[in-house]
Amino acid sequence: EKELPVPANTNIVRDAIVQLGSTFRQTEKPLRLVEFLDDQGRKYRLATSCLDLDATEVAEIYRQRWLIELFFKWMKQHLRLVKLYSYEPQGVWNQIFLALITYAIAMHIQLESGTKLSLWDVLQSLRSCWYKTWNILENELYLLPTRKSRGRQQRASPMDKESPRLLTTVGIMKPSSLKKKGK
Repeated sequence: EKELPVPANTNIVRDAIVQLGSTFRQTEKPLRLVEFLDDQGRKYRLATSCLDLDATEVAEIYRQRWLIELFFKWMKQHLRLVKLYSYEPQGVWNQIFLALITYAIAMHIQLESGTKLSLWDVLQSLRSCWYKTWNILENELYLLPTRKSRGRQQRASPMDKESPRLLTTVGIMKPSSLKKKGK
C-alpha cells in the first residue's frame, strides 16, 4: 500500500494505491482507492484503475455518473422507458430522445403553469388530457382534492380508556321462578 496526499479543503478522506483481495487471491495490478464523503456525510469507497486523475476528479466523476443513473431510473419508472421497441442503435436513440422530449414538455408545463403538482402528476394529467383542450389540462393542473377526509383517525387503545360504569343492576332469575310467574 502507498498512501497518496489528500487535497486540503475537499471531501476526500483517503487516497491510496492498494492491492485488493486476500493473500491467496489478489488483483494482478494495483488499484487506486479513493474514499470521500458526500453532501449528507455518507462515506464512499471507490476502487479505480485511473491513476492519472486527481482524487477530487474521481469523486466528481462518480457523483455525475450516479446522477445519470438516477435520471435513467426515473425515465424507466415515470416515462415508461422499460421496454425497448428496437434493438437497432438508431431505434434506441429515437426512443430515448422521445422520452427526453416528453420529460422536457412535462417540466416546461410544470414550471410555466406554477402548479404544485409533482412532475409525475403533471405527466399523468398530460396523458389523460392529450386529446382534450388546453383549458381542460389547465383545470386538471389546478384541481383541488375532492376528498375532505382527514385520513385515518387514530383510535385510543383499550388499555388507555377507563372501563365504562354501568348504573344499572343485574338480577338473575331462576328457571323455577319463571315458570311460576308464567302460570
